[in-house]
Amino acid sequence: MKHVLAQEGDRLDQIVYKYYGTLDHLNSVMLANAELMKKSVLEDKDIVYLPDYTVSKASEDDGVNLWQ
Repeated sequence: MKHVLAQEGDRLDQIVYKYYGTLDHLNSVMLANAELMKKSVLEDKDIVYLPDYTVSKASEDDGVNLWQ
């Protein structure tokens, strides 16, 4: 599991979106960081643990072509 250090004023959802590019894993990150759930705004150098997920991007061949 990776981690990042928050900067003063960061929010957990901002960090999740910046790291994963989506909020799909927000619940998992919240579970991994239960001690941070009491804060709406993080403090400088709060440690945020980020579970490992593989992000696979679909290739152009995987899509559906609507105009053939």
